Amino acid sequence: RKAMESAEARAVRPGERAGTPTAAALAADFRVPGLEEAFSLVFASLGEERSGQLDMGRAVRKVLAEGGVALVEAGTGTGKSLGYLIPSVLHSLETGERVVVSTHTRNLQDQLFRKEMSILEAALSVDANAARLLGRDNYLCTKRVIAHASSLAGETCAPALAFALFVSCAEGGTLDALGALPGGVDSRALAAPSRCPMNACAFAGRCPLVRARAHAREARILFVNHALLFTDYRQGGSVLGPYSRVIFDEAHHLERCVIENLSVKASRDDVRRILEPLRLADARDDSWKLLSHELESSVEALGAKSLRRNVARASRDLEKAYAELFAGMPDTLSAGGRSARSTRTRYVDGGETFADARDMLAAIYFNINKIIELLKPIPNTGLSADLEAMQQEAGFAIEELATLAEGLRFLSAASGEDSVFWLDWGSDGALREICGSPLEVDRSFADYLEGILGSAVFTSATLSQNASFALLKDRLGMKFLASKPREIIIPSPFPFDENCLVLVVSGLGDPNHDGFAAPVAELVAGLAAGIGRRTMVLFTSYRLCRSVAEALARNGIERPVLVQGAGESREALSGKLRRHEGGVLLGVASFWEGVDFPGEELEVLVIPKIPFPVPAEPIVEARSQRLASLGEDPFEKLFLPEAILRMRQGSGRLIRRMNDRGVIVILDSRLGARPYGGTILSSLPSRNIEHVTIGECVERAARWFAGA
Repeated sequence: RKAMESAEARAVRPGERAGTPTAAALAADFRVPGLEEAFSLVFASLGEERSGQLDMGRAVRKVLAEGGVALVEAGTGTGKSLGYLIPSVLHSLETGERVVVSTHTRNLQDQLFRKEMSILEAALSVDANAARLLGRDNYLCTKRVIAHASSLAGETCAPALAFALFVSCAEGGTLDALGALPGGVDSRALAAPSRCPMNACAFAGRCPLVRARAHAREARILFVNHALLFTDYRQGGSVLGPYSRVIFDEAHHLERCVIENLSVKASRDDVRRILEPLRLADARDDSWKLLSHELESSVEALGAKSLRRNVARASRDLEKAYAELFAGMPDTLSAGGRSARSTRTRYVDGGETFADARDMLAAIYFNINKIIELLKPIPNTGLSADLEAMQQEAGFAIEELATLAEGLRFLSAASGEDSVFWLDWGSDGALREICGSPLEVDRSFADYLEGILGSAVFTSATLSQNASFALLKDRLGMKFLASKPREIIIPSPFPFDENCLVLVVSGLGDPNHDGFAAPVAELVAGLAAGIGRRTMVLFTSYRLCRSVAEALARNGIERPVLVQGAGESREALSGKLRRHEGGVLLGVASFWEGVDFPGEELEVLVIPKIPFPVPAEPIVEARSQRLASLGEDPFEKLFLPEAILRMRQGSGRLIRRMNDRGVIVILDSRLGARPYGGTILSSLPSRNIEHVTIGECVERAARWFAGA
């Protein structure tokens, strides 16, 4: 206990930073600096000035003070993080208003909260009262931690005490601060459950999640991710508390996050997950025995002694019908089935798709209703404190079963043009999920902006298309807003034309053909051997990534090859690339953005294929059909803009500092053969573009690095 108390006394509380004055320590006559003065102080502390950062700061300051919406594209090197954080902190200090900063990735959130805010607070000598809030499954559950510690106590208390001390040192009570647990325990088993009772839990006073949420509601600068922000909106602000000023960083992900938040899904493990906490399988469970005893005196709970047995029987029937639904769906698909490579099968007619599953659905609804009726007396009857947990679990089960039934009705009806529906298959070929998503979220997002926010700033390095924000405004419903958004594009200060050569290689064949992997591997091996600099290859699919990796292995490449999808995290692979001079990293989805390889950490970037959306993806397919029905060209309106955005994100991984130098090698011959090639190439940061053959590529890249 003494060790833990000592550690707690030394610890910096969430939202505080060592050496930063607290609010209580600030003088009563503290003067909030002006914007230019604040930036001058930060520039002085960093030893550099960025004019684009100040321009961004002025724009953000204006929209925070006057209200409305601003769209700010800040090119690589602008320093957009401090560009919006400085005016946000000044606005909060002056007005007392909260500013919520929402990101898509955890990496950026960590950088903002731990690094950028520390720089800002130290330079301005203020306590901005900042906090970061994660989703609930990122926090330790005190109840689960205590239960696990108790299970370790045997003849000696040493293992339990060692475990408890280890866990108590996790900063903020988060899983990522915990690290690897002793004894090989999976930290996820200690995470806050989705059915967390929060303040109603007996351990709420010592719960990291409850504390984090309480601290977040008091914070003036709050960092969250897009998913949590929209979850809070759907729950009426019960998580974050009131706010009216928000900064959306990585705003190019917003539409996808809103769609995900509004989607309806039924997963094959849902029933088991919902019912498992009730411990129905254990007839000897003391909770059920005590429950039966206490309910016997209740008129509402007639037949209490057989309650567990009746619930267990209905639960078995429900699980059987639910399993049959998922196992039987492949047989109910329309003619043509699905391709061997497809993981998602779109369906448009629920009546046809679920025609042979009506009996199973009826059995599911019947047993859900039966279980709900059987469980209702538990949360609605005054019971002893010993049964509080049982009452909470019963209440959770009732709510989640009702939601599941409602979702299944929506998914099996599958009608209307405003939603898209599909079946999601696992790698084992079994049906994993039944899904439904809104096709567009423009109206929903506009309602959010007008109903919740006073000011909203959308920023990213890749928001516009040909200097226009039309696509973003259309997708996020800004045409429905009362006033037009302010639009600002701040170009990158980096000399891309001097420091980045783009080579467009011809002669590798059709990028959609199975034989494409062999020449890609041959060229990547040639670049690695002939140039000897760290190289990253960005793929649009895991299939091509694996094929190239296998071809490189067969050819006996001498350089270290790191492959995404082999079980290692993006961060682990990135670290290995930095340590291996001349290493080659084969990356897929998450490496297209959000990773930083400055200087010699990355000097060659290879893009085998133009990253067009997959036509068979349900939302892409549905949008294509809608555009075609309106007389518009899906390629021009959907596929090309998405590819340009992705190409800009991917190419942005290479040049991260003013003096960085590197080569981008694009292997998709369509750039030279198709009319849209020039449009895509003109969107890249460098205009220093050359078209070369396979045989010329390595030699030209080597000469460029040599200064020739």
